[in-house]
Amino acid sequence: MLIDEALNDYSVVWAAAGHPHAVFPTSFSELKIALAAKVMKVGD
Repeated sequence: MLIDEALNDYSVVWAAAGHPHAVFPTSFSELKIALAAKVMKVGD
């Protein structure tokens, strides 16, 4: 699993929960830990 390092620029990250109307606020750190994600630069 990858997570874009640019998301760390935001104090709140809105993540999807399997449905277009099911989103939840979290932090970059919490999302990274929950996903066991590797931080990478994804875009330019």
